[in-house]
Amino acid sequence: MSVNYDYYRVFYRVVQLGNITVAAREMYLAQSTVSRTIQNLENDLGCTLFERTARGVKLTDEGNILYHHVKLAFEHITAAEERLDNIRRLNEGTLRIGASELTLEHYLIPYLERLKREHPKICIRVSYSNPLQAINDLNSGLLDLAVLAGPFIENESIKRIPLSGGEVDYVLIAGNAFSELRSATVDLKDLRDYPFISMEKGMGVRIYADQIAEKNGFVLRPESEVGSMPLLISLVQINLGLGFIPAPHAKIPLSDNSVFMVKLLQHLPSANICMLLCKETPHNRVLERFIDILMRRGG
Repeated sequence: MSVNYDYYRVFYRVVQLGNITVAAREMYLAQSTVSRTIQNLENDLGCTLFERTARGVKLTDEGNILYHHVKLAFEHITAAEERLDNIRRLNEGTLRIGASELTLEHYLIPYLERLKREHPKICIRVSYSNPLQAINDLNSGLLDLAVLAGPFIENESIKRIPLSGGEVDYVLIAGNAFSELRSATVDLKDLRDYPFISMEKGMGVRIYADQIAEKNGFVLRPESEVGSMPLLISLVQINLGLGFIPAPHAKIPLSDNSVFMVKLLQHLPSANICMLLCKETPHNRVLERFIDILMRRGG
C-alpha cells in the first residue's frame, strides 16, 4: 500500500484541531480540499477514520489506531527538524580531535577555547594520537580531524593542510654525563655510536628522528623507546642517551640545567603542524566551523 504523505499530514492536523474548517484555515487550504483529502485517505485505507458531529469531527476506532502511529511519526519528524536546526545553529554537536602532547599544549588550546566560548553546547573530545593512529582513526570515522606535527608518511586518503604559525623547531639534548659534547659543534655522523632515547615507532618525533639519522648516513637504534615526551626527557636527564625533541618541550629542562643542547654542524629542519582530514568523509557544521577557526577565517 502506498499512501500520499500529504494525506497523513492533513489527517494529523485535522485530529489535532478537531475541525476540518479550522485545519483548512491553518494549512491555507480550501475546506473542500481537506475534506476530499480525508475521503481519499479513507478510500486508500479501506476504513472510516472520522465521525462527523455538529462540533466538528471525532475519531473512529480505526482512526484512533492510525492517529497513534501517525502522531509518533510526526513527533519524530519534528524532533529531527529541531535537531537539524540546532546543528545548523551550532547549538549541539560533537567535535572529535586527534592531537599530540605538542600540538595540544603548544598550539590547539586557544582555538579550542574560542570554539567553546562561541558555541558552549558543542562537545569537544580530544584524544592523543600519533600520525599512523590518526590516519586509521580518520579513515574509520573515529576522528573528525587531527592536528599533528610532521613529518608525515604520505597517505592518499588523507588531506594535509599546514596551519599558520605552526612551525616547530627541533633540538638535540643530552644529559650532563655527556659533557664532552657541551662546548663542541658536532657533526651528526660522529654521534652514531652514542646511545639515543626516542619515542616509539609511528610517533611524529620518532619519524623525525629516523629521517634525520637517515639523511646523515646512519640508522637510529635507540637504547630505549618511550611513549611520552616527559618520559623521554626524564631518561635523557639521567644520562641514558641523547634525544631529539621539539624545542617547546626543551625549555624547562634547559632552563634548570638538567640537560644541555648539543650544537650541531647540520641545521635541523623545522616541522609543520598540519590539520589532517579524511578526503572521503563529509564535513558537518561543527567541523566546518572549527576549520574556519583554525584557518583564522572565523570572524
